[in-house]
Amino acid sequence: MTSNAERFKFTDEHIAFIRLHWDKKPSDLIKLFQQQFDLLINRNVFYKLKKKHNIPSLKHANRYSKEELAFIKANCTLNERILAQKMEVYFNKPFNPHALKVLRVKRQWLTGRSGRFEKGENLKPIGFERYCENAKCWLIKASIKRYERKSHYLWRKAGRKIPRGHIIDYKDGNSRNCTLENLELISRVEMAWRKKLQYHQLNDEIKPTFSAFVKLKEGINQRKKEKDMEENQSPNIATQEPTTFTFEFTEYELQELAWLWFAFKRGVGTFQHIERAFNVLGSNMSGQIYGQAYEYLSVLRSTNQILNRITSDFNIDQMTNWRVLKHLRGFNPKAVKIDF
Repeated sequence: MTSNAERFKFTDEHIAFIRLHWDKKPSDLIKLFQQQFDLLINRNVFYKLKKKHNIPSLKHANRYSKEELAFIKANCTLNERILAQKMEVYFNKPFNPHALKVLRVKRQWLTGRSGRFEKGENLKPIGFERYCENAKCWLIKASIKRYERKSHYLWRKAGRKIPRGHIIDYKDGNSRNCTLENLELISRVEMAWRKKLQYHQLNDEIKPTFSAFVKLKEGINQRKKEKDMEENQSPNIATQEPTTFTFEFTEYELQELAWLWFAFKRGVGTFQHIERAFNVLGSNMSGQIYGQAYEYLSVLRSTNQILNRITSDFNIDQMTNWRVLKHLRGFNPKAVKIDF
């Protein structure tokens, strides 16, 4: 079955241009190609073309200079957004927080692990066990590409649950002795106290007293929270009416408020329209554009209700500024996609 439309093919000139600019970032290469040939190509298409014609691709770390890599490594413990802001100030150009996060993981700068299986790890049979020195626990292979804590695996296999706010601990404090008989379920609060008071180094005679102390402490904290909630709760809060204020607006001022809402609505719609294109291009602005497109929909809806209420005495008039009421009244508050 053939299509009437001819399938696009890269010419020799296209391939030579891509080969010449192989060291550009994907987003920059897309822009250069569009400027040169007036064609917008997806980055995945470029990736497949490079692979087909043995054109080298830019590695992730090569996006950064030696000075930038040294800066990232020296500040690898910072949150990726804070790190991106610091680098933007220091190097006077924008940086993608997600790309910085991926780079730190691949270079093993943050935790010493790359987040990937070691070579041949996926060939291990299901049920294979290994001890993780970083987490101080045994791991068991639960599926082809997933490991989980052996303590959790044994606990669930025995038909027991791990409620929220609870964890599995070892009775003798030895994480290498991972058997069902040596496991116990405790709250996270108790675990914090165990580490603070070095529970596993206490005498067996004192441990029951310690457990009673932790339960008493949890009960006191819970009662304190309940008491604070009762004191902060007003008995008449359900019957209280919201505070109202009275203002005077001229007809012109009401029209200006309505037009201001219309401009806001068009802005949201415009951002929604261009958000996908910026995301495909890999622009650093794509996150901000997405926020402008979708994070203020609740404000758009609530202000529409307010303006409809305060302009209820006016009618749509195409010959005056009240023609804006056509957009105000016709707005669908349930809509997610906003027209512009």
